[in-house]
Amino acid sequence: MPFELGVLYTRDQIGDKLGGSKRAYLPNVNDLVTCGCFEPEHVNPDAPEEVLFGRPDHSPEINRSADLVFQQGCKGIDIPIFLKRRVNAWEYVGQFLCIGITRDRRVVRRKLECYPERGDFSGVLRFERM
Repeated sequence: MPFELGVLYTRDQIGDKLGGSKRAYLPNVNDLVTCGCFEPEHVNPDAPEEVLFGRPDHSPEINRSADLVFQQGCKGIDIPIFLKRRVNAWEYVGQFLCIGITRDRRVVRRKLECYPERGDFSGVLRFERM
């Protein structure tokens, strides 16, 4: 069963089909990110094209997943992306390729100034619709 654009899915449905953590926003299996599950309200207002990730203090698994999805993008491997619309209701918005990653503090600082309600984060991922 392929995902249908605009249809809402639960994290259980997504995880059962794709594998990986049902809580992570970049779940992965065997070092392959299976999808992106992003919250556009307050957390990632520019998702799915731009995703703010991690924390500056300590988030090794999140940083590892961010690196993995960028490496996949460099190889031309896209992922399905879902946006949270309400509690446990995630809209499938299409297939996306990760085309960029940065942890540059100047970029992070500028983004934090734009979205202070987001709270601290450590980097920015860029995605392009396939």
